[in-house]
Amino acid sequence: MKYRDKVLTNKIMMTTLSLLLLYASGHYWHHSTPNPAETAETAETAANVIGDPTFPNGYKKTHVWVGDRTKKELQYLHRSHGQSHSKYNQDMTILKLFRGKRNGTFIDLAANQAYKLSNTFMLERDLNWSGLCVDSNYNVWSELATRKCTVVAAAVGKFMNEEIPLRFRTKAGKASIRETAYTVTLNSLFERFHLPPTIDYFSFHFEVADTYVLESFNWKNYKFNVISIEQSKASLFGETFDQQGYFYLLTLGNEAIWIHKTFLSEEAARSLADLNPESLKTI
Repeated sequence: MKYRDKVLTNKIMMTTLSLLLLYASGHYWHHSTPNPAETAETAETAANVIGDPTFPNGYKKTHVWVGDRTKKELQYLHRSHGQSHSKYNQDMTILKLFRGKRNGTFIDLAANQAYKLSNTFMLERDLNWSGLCVDSNYNVWSELATRKCTVVAAAVGKFMNEEIPLRFRTKAGKASIRETAYTVTLNSLFERFHLPPTIDYFSFHFEVADTYVLESFNWKNYKFNVISIEQSKASLFGETFDQQGYFYLLTLGNEAIWIHKTFLSEEAARSLADLNPESLKTI
C-alpha cells in the first residue's frame, strides 16, 4: 500500500472512531429534520414550567430575618426619639399639619434608606403611622424590612408588567449595576394592599418615571391629604394637582408640599406650618 493510501485509510478510521465515541456519549449531532413528537414534548415542558408554582408570577412573599435589634441599632433609634430624619424637616412639617395625629397612613415612594433621610420613619416610630415603603432597589430591601411599614419590592410604572431597565449603585457606591424589572401600577398597589380611599401622606420621590407613575393614577378613587414631591417634578403636575383639588403650600429644600382642600384651608395650613413642633406635645 502506498504511503498516501495509508494516510487516507488512517484518517477514515480516526473519523469513524470519533463519530462512534460521540454517539455513545450522547453528544452526536446531525442536521436532520426535528422529530415532531420531540418538538411537541419540548413545548409542553416549557408550558408546564411557566405555569409551575416554583416559578412564581406576580408577588412572592420573602421572609427576612432582621436579627436581634435590642442592642446597638435599637438604642440609636430610641435616642433619636422625637428627632427629624428628613433632609429638610418634611416629617416635622407633616407632624404640624396633622396636629400630631397618631395612627396616620402613608405611602413612601421610593422609600430608599429606611432611616437616614426618611420622610416617614419618624411618623412611624413616634406616632404609630403605618403604610407602604416601596422601592425597586434591592440594596435597601433588607434595611427597610427592619421597619414596621409594609415593604413592597417593586418598580412602579405606567403599565402592568412592562419590562424596564434599572441601574443601581452597589452599597459601596462604586459601581453601577444594571438590572431588568417588571412594573406594577400605583393603582394595583393600592388595591392589593387595601389602602383606604383617603391616605394621609404621600411622600413621592421617584427620580426616573415620575410622570408615568402619576399619569396613570386613578385620582377619582384615591385622595392624599398631603403630598410632598420634588419641586422640579411638581411643576409638571401643578395643573393636575389643581384640577384634583390640591393647593401648593410651601417648598422645603427641593421638595414642594401640596395640600388637599378638603383636609385644610390655605390659611389653616400656613398657620400650622409655622407652629413650633414642641407646642403639639405629642412626643
